[in-house]
Amino acid sequence: MKRIRKLMGMVVVATLVFPLFAPGDAVLAQNKEKIVVSHPPGFVIGILDFLKAMRPHLDEQGLELSLIPVRGGADNATTAASGRADVAMSSISPVINVALQGGPIKVINVYGFEDAEHRTGTVIAVRNEIKDWNGLRGKILGTHRLGSLSEITARILLQANGLEPGKDVDIIELPFGGMAPSLKRNQVQALAFFPPYVAQVYNEGYGHELGKTSDVIPTFAREGWIANTTFLEKRPDAALRLMKAILLTTYDLSRMTNEQYIELITDLWKGDTSILPDLAKYKMLRDLFVYDPGAVKEAVGAHLKVMRDFKVVKNVPDGFLDSVIDASVMKRAHDELRAAKRLP
Repeated sequence: MKRIRKLMGMVVVATLVFPLFAPGDAVLAQNKEKIVVSHPPGFVIGILDFLKAMRPHLDEQGLELSLIPVRGGADNATTAASGRADVAMSSISPVINVALQGGPIKVINVYGFEDAEHRTGTVIAVRNEIKDWNGLRGKILGTHRLGSLSEITARILLQANGLEPGKDVDIIELPFGGMAPSLKRNQVQALAFFPPYVAQVYNEGYGHELGKTSDVIPTFAREGWIANTTFLEKRPDAALRLMKAILLTTYDLSRMTNEQYIELITDLWKGDTSILPDLAKYKMLRDLFVYDPGAVKEAVGAHLKVMRDFKVVKNVPDGFLDSVIDASVMKRAHDELRAAKRLP
């Protein structure tokens, strides 16, 4: 527990510090345009690695990111919708929920697959005495944040296996560092979270995996960049330059070997990767939708369909899918970078 808290502290510090300029960069930073970004500070894989790799491209585009750490995807979506952040790195499902309530946000890019091969989706980890889904009846499932992707996909998995969330299985929030210890102490009997963060459960042998997102949803993009509509309307040049930095960074990461990616993650974790087994399996950014703006609609549509099929959302108005997506900035950035021979 102490080690987890120490690592969390290191991650939060790294999140707040590394994308910002060093004292020697003060003069350069005065000429940069600032973009406020919200993101969950505890999630190393897929967020902090992306931001670190993004730094050279941000410098090139004359941008500086000012980071707002929030608890998870649900808070990311509401933070961007409120205008406190210009853009956010967020799970797609919470964005759909907020947009259905009228939140002024748009999905502008997607990345990171959930599928059987890459294992980046939600897993349901349970105590060893629970052998099947029926064994979860009357039990408590802990997740990082209600309204987040892990909670929403946990509901989908429960319903797909004949269990009614809130009736057959209670769902509660747990702090990031308290998830595995709560399962170990039998305060909860199941966890819904991303694979690396329940690794302690498997490593110490008091739990096992009962199911995963890809059992129900074959493939869909887990996360994306979202933007406040006012930011897109009033600062189109900044949005375009940010998208160029995103696309160039994504291209860099897609060409990395597993060894290079592990080196990047290890550096973020200051050399201690003991709670992240076999990092090569968790490289979310190897398969990407970034070169086909039309695939953004396909990816968001997959989320919306499965959420509607399992009644996680209801009363989706006609035209909603088009209203929640703006791939125009991505298309323009992609076209300009290709013309400049910066992208294939």
